Amino acid sequence: MERTHTAHRVTAAGMLAVLLAAALPSSVGAAGPGLAVGVVDATGRPAAGLTVLVGVLPTGQASAAGDRYGYTMQASTDSSGVASVVLALTPAERDLAARNNDWLNLSMLVLDSNGAPAGHSTVQRYLGQRPDQAAQQVAGVASVRLAPSAVTSSAVGVATVTALLPCLYYFWETYQTNWYYTKVGMLNSASDTPTAKFTYGATADSSIDVGILQSGSWFISGSAHIGNSVSVAAGINGGSNYHWQMLTGFNYNDDFLYCVAQGNSHQYMGQERRYATSWRGGSVINSYVVSQPARTASLPADWFPKGGFWDRTSNQFSKVSAAVSAWGLDLGSQSGASTYVNLHYEFGTARSAHWLYGSSGADIAHAPKIYASDS
Repeated sequence: MERTHTAHRVTAAGMLAVLLAAALPSSVGAAGPGLAVGVVDATGRPAAGLTVLVGVLPTGQASAAGDRYGYTMQASTDSSGVASVVLALTPAERDLAARNNDWLNLSMLVLDSNGAPAGHSTVQRYLGQRPDQAAQQVAGVASVRLAPSAVTSSAVGVATVTALLPCLYYFWETYQTNWYYTKVGMLNSASDTPTAKFTYGATADSSIDVGILQSGSWFISGSAHIGNSVSVAAGINGGSNYHWQMLTGFNYNDDFLYCVAQGNSHQYMGQERRYATSWRGGSVINSYVVSQPARTASLPADWFPKGGFWDRTSNQFSKVSAAVSAWGLDLGSQSGASTYVNLHYEFGTARSAHWLYGSSGADIAHAPKIYASDS
C-alpha cells in the first residue's frame, strides 16, 4: 500500500516543524484523543525539545515488497521530556484498525537535535467498545529511549547520513515479506484424557514483538497486537499424554527506513524493523515438546472425576520467548492478549482422579500455563 507523505518544512536549525493534527474522531472509539510519549536519553534523563513522529503500523493486512508507510502525526517533547501527540487518523488508518479487531499499532520515531533518527518504540491502542479488550490495553505514557549515538551502522556511516540532513520526511519501505510459524500457547494432558483441545482464532489474538535495527544492533521496541482478521478458528486435538507448544502462521514484514531530502534524494538510514502484520488462518500445529513441573502442594490444583470435563476461555497466557525467528531475529509472543484462547478437556474413565494445575501458584482459571496429571 502506497502511503501519502507530507513534506514538512524545515527550520533553520534543521528540526522538523511541529504539526499538531486535528482531534481523533469520536467514531474510532475508546483510544482517546491523544498519546503521551516520554523520551529519555541514553542515560535515562528526560530529553526536551525533540520531535516525536507517530505513524500506523500496517497490521491487519498482508503487505508486499515496495509498500511504503510514513509518519502522519508529530509533536515535540516539553521540559519533562513528554510529547503530547494528537491522534488524527486517516480513513485508511481507521480501516486498518477495524480489520485488526479494532487494535491500532503505532510506530514512534524520535529525531535528535539535528533531525536524525535517534529512538524508536511501538505502542498498542484499542479503538473498539468491548470492555474485555479495552482492559488489556497498557495505560500510561509510552516511552522511548534514545540510542547512545544518532545513526550508525555498518551500512551507513554518520557522515553519509549527515550530508543528506535535514530530511523533508522519513518513510519505511517494505524490503521483503514472509510468513513464519509462531508459538501461540501450549497444551498439556495426562494419560487418561481422550480429548484435549487447543483452539486459536475466532476469539484469540496475539501480541508479537517488534524488532528494530539501530546503531548496528537489534532490540525490541515494543509489540504489535495482531487481531484475528479472518474471523475463523483453528485448533488441535492432542488426546492423552500430550505436551506440546502450539504454532500457527503469521505474515511478517522487513522494512527499511529512508530519508527524503531536498531534490527528492532518498537515503537508506541504516535502520530496519521486523514485525508481524496479520494472522494467516489455517492450521495450528504442534512442535517443541514442553516439560511440566510435578504437581505439588504449592501448586493449586483442581480435581476432576471419571468422565468429567473442563473448559477455559481465558486471556491469562504468559509470554513465549523466541516464539518466532523472522529472518534470523528471535521475537517473542503472547497469545490471548486481548481475547481468548480456548482449552477443552474431557477426562476418561480408566483413572479415578484427574488433576489440572497452574503455573506460578495461580489457580487454573487464571494461571498463565496449565499442566495435567493423573496422580
